[in-house]
Amino acid sequence: MKPSPIQRTELGMEELESILQRARTSPLDEEDCAKIKAVFETYWYLTDQLENKATTIDRLRKIIFGSSSEKIRDVIP
Repeated sequence: MKPSPIQRTELGMEELESILQRARTSPLDEEDCAKIKAVFETYWYLTDQLENKATTIDRLRKIIFGSSSEKIRDVIP
């Protein structure tokens, strides 16, 4: 079964720690739950890709950081 591509969500460690702190003191709101779900899905997806022997370092780099769409000739005249 091929996992579906995940939607990229930018979360800093500080924000994740803040969510964890809120989880310790009170129930989480829907936004926090969605962010935690995104973290788990990303972790699962990357772990699955790492276990796949056909996955290359270049592919992992594109998954994590996105593919480079800019060309030097377009940026530097």
